[in-house]
Amino acid sequence: MRKIMEELEDCPVIAAVKDEKGLEECLNMDVGMVFVLYGTVCTIGEIVKRIKDQGKIAVVHIDLIQGLSGKDAAVEFLKTYTRADGIWPKRCGRACAPTSAKLRVIPRRKRSLRVLRPAPAARCG
Repeated sequence: MRKIMEELEDCPVIAAVKDEKGLEECLNMDVGMVFVLYGTVCTIGEIVKRIKDQGKIAVVHIDLIQGLSGKDAAVEFLKTYTRADGIWPKRCGRACAPTSAKLRVIPRRKRSLRVLRPAPAARCG
């Protein structure tokens, strides 16, 4: 968890990708963490693998992955079948409870985490 929190504190812009083009751009940028806002249960493993292969932290917005939800089984799936470092749930309900999956949860809090939009030249999808 410390590595994720350090990255959030050190980086003023969070790279978030919503499609394949944005992922390609972010893989070539100097960012340490990528939030994944797209994919399906069939493709998320490969998306996360590509991010991890570049030495970056991968955080999955669990509610935006088609076929997954914020349920315990979805969290277990991500940990078992992907190399995701964490999840970013829309609501911090059961998905935020400690699980055997030990995925890091990035809760949405009004003041503790702000996702900034990068300038158009640095945009990541």
